[in-house]
Amino acid sequence: MPADTQKVWVDIETPASLTYAGTADNNGSKQNLNFKASPSGATAVADAAAGKISFALSASEKADVRLAITFVDGDGAVLAESATDVALNKTPINVSPTTPVKPSNPSKPAPAPHKNPIAGLIGNTGSAIALAVVAAAALAAAGFVLYRAKLAKKEAAR
Repeated sequence: MPADTQKVWVDIETPASLTYAGTADNNGSKQNLNFKASPSGATAVADAAAGKISFALSASEKADVRLAITFVDGDGAVLAESATDVALNKTPINVSPTTPVKPSNPSKPAPAPHKNPIAGLIGNTGSAIALAVVAAAALAAAGFVLYRAKLAKKEAAR
């Protein structure tokens, strides 16, 4: 674990919506993990200090999950990350994180690739909706102009 670590983010990554329980043992000091639902599965945060850390984890049902541990300093900066695949069940199992790896650029993550490259170019900035609104307004304006021209023609024919 990196020397400046003050907290660990414990992420259980799985599409299954289960409940998780566990403890973190940091240098002999244990604390309960309070898992909350997250976009990737469930997340808990624990205080930590440099040294050894391990976890005892369980799930409400048997599940194969990815355990991701993020080591964070006092300012919330990511120091290192660790990930391992784990089979959880109702009986707590002991898990030690794999060797933490320093992320290459944690403060500037790359945008996720988009399945549609055109939508990805404008969709990442939120402009896709604005483009659709502008296109709809332009079509409505063109329709109104054509309607007025047709109406004017009828008036002139009378």
